[in-house]
Amino acid sequence: MKLVLCTSLLFLPLTTLAVTEIELNELAFAETAVASQNVTEALANLGDINGDGYEDVAIGAPSANAVYLLYGQASRFDEVVIDDLPAFHGEDDGDQLGSAIAGVGDLNVDGYDDFVVTSIYHDTALTNPGTVYLIYGQADTFTTQTVANRPRWSGEDKNDHAGVSVTGAGDLNNDGFADMAIGTTWHNDRSGGVYLIYGQAVAFAGEYDLADQPLLAGADDYDYAGTAMVAGDVTDDGLSDLVVSATKYDGAERDVGAVYTVPGKTSQYVSANLSTFTTITGSSKRERIGSSLAIVGSAIYIGAPYNDSAGDNAGVVYINSTATKLTGAAAGDLFGKSLATFADGVLIGAPSELDPQAGSAWVHTTTGDTALVGEVAGDQAGYTVATADVDGDGQAELLIGAPDYGPSSGRLYIGYWPIYTCDNSAALGGILANYPTADYKHRKYAKNKKMRIVVERRGQQAFLINCNANKIQQTLTFNTRVQRKILARVFSARNVKLFIVVTRTPSKRKIKVFLYKQTKTQLLETDQFTRKWRPRGLRIKIKRRNRVVLQKGAELKHRLRYSVSRTLTLNELD
Repeated sequence: MKLVLCTSLLFLPLTTLAVTEIELNELAFAETAVASQNVTEALANLGDINGDGYEDVAIGAPSANAVYLLYGQASRFDEVVIDDLPAFHGEDDGDQLGSAIAGVGDLNVDGYDDFVVTSIYHDTALTNPGTVYLIYGQADTFTTQTVANRPRWSGEDKNDHAGVSVTGAGDLNNDGFADMAIGTTWHNDRSGGVYLIYGQAVAFAGEYDLADQPLLAGADDYDYAGTAMVAGDVTDDGLSDLVVSATKYDGAERDVGAVYTVPGKTSQYVSANLSTFTTITGSSKRERIGSSLAIVGSAIYIGAPYNDSAGDNAGVVYINSTATKLTGAAAGDLFGKSLATFADGVLIGAPSELDPQAGSAWVHTTTGDTALVGEVAGDQAGYTVATADVDGDGQAELLIGAPDYGPSSGRLYIGYWPIYTCDNSAALGGILANYPTADYKHRKYAKNKKMRIVVERRGQQAFLINCNANKIQQTLTFNTRVQRKILARVFSARNVKLFIVVTRTPSKRKIKVFLYKQTKTQLLETDQFTRKWRPRGLRIKIKRRNRVVLQKGAELKHRLRYSVSRTLTLNELD
């Protein structure tokens, strides 16, 4: 990613930033074993829906007609089985519940945050008008259930698909009640628009027709107004404003897109046309600005993933105008497909970056950029992103969706920010706080920034450090002093990582083998063996059928067979 000069925002530095790369497989995750669910096609920070002090997260799986709830907790997540989480399901098959999700604040003023979920293919008396359901927060954990009998708003015409987007709008009219907005891109010959739902003293209940709500309509047919929305005070007047995109708006070129700023005021809006508001338009054909939106302070971040500045569909993120931008690294990245913000910066999804659509998410801050890279081609990591303080430490976690992970089952990655690497000496110092600097020296793994061997100076103890997780992964103890330096290597194959450490003692050389799942930080098995040959020239080859061969030159020295079901067997060769 490259940075174009910005003079209007203190948030952005004036030079290209250093980039740190971290693999997503080093992070905590939530996944399902069920194929074709495509979980994480929608993600949202719901606020604190049960009042326990931790922010909660909703995971949308419209292909499975479901929304899963991940409740925050004091301890860090490691591996979460999404199928075990409480869920809401659509009323009817094919509703695609979870098409969009949003936290909307405390609408009924009971002390618990509330949220909305959408089913864009739900039928009423009409076909596919779309329906938005309101779910009030509560002290008890929700049980798995349908969204039947929840307060709801349905589209006014057939095939409106109301709820393509939805957002909490803050307090748009400054009356002390939280408001929300519902996007309906297919309404009125796909000119689209946004319905405003103003909060009220009496709790919402029953069914509502969006035809009775104020509509901010798209300017022209096929503009698709309401594709994305975000709220914040971008006019610096103390009132919440609403920013709305119409990604297929035609300007000087076709489908350049437009972004409208709807300012807050002390009265309610009546229906109006979005063209009457302050507008930012794209400048390149089919770049579709506003595919994603975020607000940092009073600055509007505008995703244009189909921009061709750095190659076809490389993508850009504009800041306040098309004059200032962050640019995708290469053609096809779709940089800017998704956006989220947190205290330190902006999280940007690029779901088609790297190996064909492995995807990535970029963390952009004032001190540098971090690329969180996908695992396998086709995962589409970064298709959705969000942030939420799920452990209540005051620092938001990074949430990255990869809906096509596995057999299209999907996976959510959870990054506890800041994510350390072994190049960060301060991080190592913090991890080894109980071990004085004078007692150890550093030795990095070859070709691996995530793990490091740190050897005690006396030579009888070493630490396997997981810098990303900010902890000592494993402590290694040797019966005799290691007189020569450690040789450490890391190899990857078939969802495991193999760490091999060779140490030399006065009479022999000892090899320790550590086996991890690729997606875990928990040690599966460790074993060791002793051979009277020098580690120099040692070659480790990954073979099929879970075999690892250690050889020196053409001579086979050792064979290791492993199983991802926590079984590791060493077969000595005479």
